[in-house]
Amino acid sequence: MKTLIVLFHPSIATSTVNRRLIKAAEETKKIKIRDMYQLTSEEIAQLEELADQTKVNTLRNWEKTMA
Repeated sequence: MKTLIVLFHPSIATSTVNRRLIKAAEETKKIKIRDMYQLTSEEIAQLEELADQTKVNTLRNWEKTMA
């Protein structure tokens, strides 16, 4: 099983802590880092679609439990 670290930083190159985090993660196969500032517009659209679908599914499940 891998651990995913979702990283949000506008300038990783200037961030001492985040550079160290990335370096440490690269030394192991158990950690994957996803730099959210490097996402393409297509990937962002896919994430937004997935988030919307998750909201719909959550609402449907909640409605079922309330019925």
